[in-house]
Amino acid sequence: MVDTRPLIALVASIAAPVALAADAVVESERQAHEIRARQALRAAQVELYCDHDARAHAVLQLARRELQAAAGDASGRGLAALDRAVWQMRLHDTRGAVAALDDAIEGLPPPT
Repeated sequence: MVDTRPLIALVASIAAPVALAADAVVESERQAHEIRARQALRAAQVELYCDHDARAHAVLQLARRELQAAAGDASGRGLAALDRAVWQMRLHDTRGAVAALDDAIEGLPPPT
């Protein structure tokens, strides 16, 4: 009978670093999406301060796409706050929209 344990150990030793590298790539992509979402949320705040509602709405759509691509727990909280901001914009409540954007930014994990 042939002992396959050394072969299995060899395959596992090759596969483990590859799996770790793949996890690292996925994590770095998630972080990149969160960073771009944070930048878009800050840009939307500036547009709201300047009373550029149409531009703010366009930037919020970009932030939404980035948060959805990040697909983490923090992005879910960020999406909820972003939805509140859009709703406040529709009500012409700039202060409420900016406060909701603050919540969305604070809900994201700190950049590493």
